[in-house]
Amino acid sequence: MEQIWDSRDYWDITSAQQWDRWQKHDHDVEDDALFCWLHVNSISFGSRGNLILSSRQRHQVVSLAADLKTIEWQLGGPDSDYDFPTPDDRFPVQHHATELPNGNILLFDNGLPKNERGTGYSRALELRLDDERRSATKVWEYRPDILSRIGSGATRLANGNTLINFGSRSEGLEPLSVVEVDPRGNELFKAETIQLDRFRERKQSPLSFRAVGIGSIMGETMLRAPADRTPAGVFPPDREYWSAMRQQHRAHRLSRHRTLYESLVAGDLGKPQVRSTFNIHRDGRTLTYFKGPCDADDTRAKFLLHVFPVDKDNLATKPRRLGFANLDFHFAWSGEFVNGGCAAQRVLPDYPISHIRTGQFVDGEAPLWQVELPVQRQGPSASAS
Repeated sequence: MEQIWDSRDYWDITSAQQWDRWQKHDHDVEDDALFCWLHVNSISFGSRGNLILSSRQRHQVVSLAADLKTIEWQLGGPDSDYDFPTPDDRFPVQHHATELPNGNILLFDNGLPKNERGTGYSRALELRLDDERRSATKVWEYRPDILSRIGSGATRLANGNTLINFGSRSEGLEPLSVVEVDPRGNELFKAETIQLDRFRERKQSPLSFRAVGIGSIMGETMLRAPADRTPAGVFPPDREYWSAMRQQHRAHRLSRHRTLYESLVAGDLGKPQVRSTFNIHRDGRTLTYFKGPCDADDTRAKFLLHVFPVDKDNLATKPRRLGFANLDFHFAWSGEFVNGGCAAQRVLPDYPISHIRTGQFVDGEAPLWQVELPVQRQGPSASAS
């Protein structure tokens, strides 16, 4: 059985409001968000078969229904379904969120340095969700004087203790650590890495995302084979499984672009708005690139796509300074070769657009070709430069 959930059905990557929500406090992260716009760093099963996702980019934990058709709730971030009566209970850039059997949410709150309007520390954090009041309240935390701004994790063990992995250190000089603590926060076990000289010289630190305990480190636990704990329908992430998944996604994308190619050849999309190295059709918010015949040399160069809004306030902070939304892309992301030709599609932002500049270029060189697209379908034809 295979189920696919596409985040683009629920959040619009082209929305200026969404871009603003992805920004990390004082940082502009448009480039990061473009390639990793949700940055989901953990997925786990909840008690009802629901899926718990941790989105670092949105500072948010999300619960998906078991059938993957609805978002049950969003916790944290600017559009949280739950309020935080105590502001300090909020969490930025978190990792490893899980739903405990009692319905509470356990996560690793990475925090941020104080100079980035952060707390200056990281912690394991357990939150109780009150569905009637729609509020989230801290019921437990373990908070040493450590800042672990990326990676890391927290796991509730079968004996009630919590295994916490502080998987990064900002200066790269301090050791990484794994700690088992009891419900009162008492350290029962602690292991630290030895920082090698080469890391000290470069001021770099190794990184650890997860520590796994098969029960308890400092407790009497019988070790058993994990086979009986595997949820039904969960496939082991081996090479054969991922190869099959890639083939399925490839077949799906090829089928979609074959339909698009046939529509273009049949003229179902009408005349192109621009004739150039690639003919370009625009239908509402969809931009279609088409060339036939076409080969790999035609698509090797990166595609330039700059969208200029009527009102620059629709743009997030960094694009606003540039005056346009930079949606450059590679053909491999959005296109496919079909019947000796090639076709690609991109979705434009939903705000009013003044004009569009597109083409192809090689980094550090003049554009190979470049055209301007007017907003109106009946406008002067653009020519390649």
